Amino acid sequence: MKKQSDNTIRADVMVVMLPLSAIEPNEGQLEGLPSNPRNITREKLALLKKSVQEHPDMLSLRGLLVYQLDNGHYIAIGGNMRLKAMQELGYTEAPCVIVPKETPIEEIKAYSIIDNNGFGKWDWDMLANEWDENQLMDWGVDLPIFDGTSQSGSAGAKPEKDLSDKVVDVYEVVVECMGESEQERIFNKLTGEGYKCRVLTL
Repeated sequence: MKKQSDNTIRADVMVVMLPLSAIEPNEGQLEGLPSNPRNITREKLALLKKSVQEHPDMLSLRGLLVYQLDNGHYIAIGGNMRLKAMQELGYTEAPCVIVPKETPIEEIKAYSIIDNNGFGKWDWDMLANEWDENQLMDWGVDLPIFDGTSQSGSAGAKPEKDLSDKVVDVYEVVVECMGESEQERIFNKLTGEGYKCRVLTL
């Protein structure tokens, strides 16, 4: 079904099961579509794998977004990290939503970014007072760093946390290295200049 108006939502989109052997991560093999701009640390990937194992039904509720290549394989437009997690967990197939072949490349590019873009922002006070911190961490939420101060509440009552003024901004620069030796050289140089660094191998 083609778009009929600005308010029309496609009704013909279905989730289908595809073998993982037929799905490729986005590495720039589709002309006009740059490689997937997202990466994931081993720690985050471990949390994602844990989430997939504990909540497998979510995979069907949010299938991989894929597009068929001329070679018959599919490229992951959205869900590259879930694809990696499922591969490492030994899955052999995945629920997918197939982008129609006639979709313009500019539209596919938009899907790739929009699928990964977090438009909203967390309400830290609500998370602190109404959600379990350990669960949030298990689900991969990057909780803010706090300054260690606390507020006192009324006697016998659990003090409500006000985190709005306790979030410490963290500024990071990610440097992509050509190899392990370059990584070690840059790490030693930056730490020698007083920067706090950590080594990641993705």
